Amino acid sequence: MSTLQLPARRYSATTVRGGLGPKANCTLEICPVEFSVYGYRPRLPPTSPSLSCIYAAAVHIYLGARWKQWWFTSCMIIGAVNAIIGYIGRVLMYYSPFDFAAFVLQITTQFALQTGRDTTPQIFYYINISYDLFSLIVQAAGGGLSTSTKGQSQTGVNLALVGLAFQV
Repeated sequence: MSTLQLPARRYSATTVRGGLGPKANCTLEICPVEFSVYGYRPRLPPTSPSLSCIYAAAVHIYLGARWKQWWFTSCMIIGAVNAIIGYIGRVLMYYSPFDFAAFVLQITTQFALQTGRDTTPQIFYYINISYDLFSLIVQAAGGGLSTSTKGQSQTGVNLALVGLAFQV
């Protein structure tokens, strides 16, 4: 990792290993927030309401138990817990934007269930972009099919909905 030279007048350290990675030695006291993983400090107020996934999980537990939909309920609870863990990572990054473990916690929660192993950050780009492209192609095919049949066939609408559901 390259060494960054910082002006001695503003920072208590004259050299910093950088704000990225598990071996970074930046803190808010010695590095500008632009050296952080995101280049900014995540805001706490927009992130805090996102923790309402806790309430969504509670509602799904209640409804799943009431209607005995165990598979759907378990999938929704796993997804909600996964989202909660990711938002906890984001809240931790508010307090320490240079905390690489909090960044990894936030980013990898969406892929932890899919991969089941440690992955490199580059794989996230490939997975996300591939999923988005596939879902957009399915949505476009559904829209084209629906348009070509002039609304007479439900197949195009269903195909577009499948693409949208896959993207979400």
